Amino acid sequence: MNYLTKADYAYEAIKKMLLSGRVKADDRLVVADLAKEIEVSPMPVREALIRLAQEKFVELIPHVGARVITYNHDKLKELHQIRSELESVATRLLAPIITDEQVERLNELMERGKRAVSDEDIHSYYDWNGEFHLTVAGMNPNKTLAEYIESLWESMSIISARYGSKKWRKAESYEEHRLWVEALATRNAAMAEAACRRHCSAIGELNIEDYVIESCDEH
Repeated sequence: MNYLTKADYAYEAIKKMLLSGRVKADDRLVVADLAKEIEVSPMPVREALIRLAQEKFVELIPHVGARVITYNHDKLKELHQIRSELESVATRLLAPIITDEQVERLNELMERGKRAVSDEDIHSYYDWNGEFHLTVAGMNPNKTLAEYIESLWESMSIISARYGSKKWRKAESYEEHRLWVEALATRNAAMAEAACRRHCSAIGELNIEDYVIESCDEH
């Protein structure tokens, strides 16, 4: 990838750390340490952190520095509700016009998910799950809607990296995805939207429950 400036490079490198879970919700971000790790001077790191703060990935605290954003229970619940609604709308828009090639792409993704569930490989499963949701969002004709969904996924993945579910509910989740794809393949908008909403609701409730439990454990 070609970067226009060192600040662009620092921004992408730090954001990658956030989304991969290498740094997690509420962790401090020390400019000197980041600069050393990504091999740039402190100034591009400071510029990158300002940009990430504007995008709500980090917080800049006066006289303290930067830390990864964290959300309280109510905020996380709101984000799950918004994402569920947006993904449901995206699914409804896609269903009547989905192509055979797009259905085939989703079926290929389902095979990857099936292997992750069979192997009980949680990291592969989470990677697959995110790719599946963003693929469906990207297939719908409203590209602005897809961008909003992707932005929400990025924000919430930081929380998931720290408070990801400890319960192996992946078989049930996979089945919900299968029904979602099956409904899309029939071009049934109402059925596809309902399948998407059921899945998003179930996973949202589980993630919020785990977030509350682990947050309480930490304190």
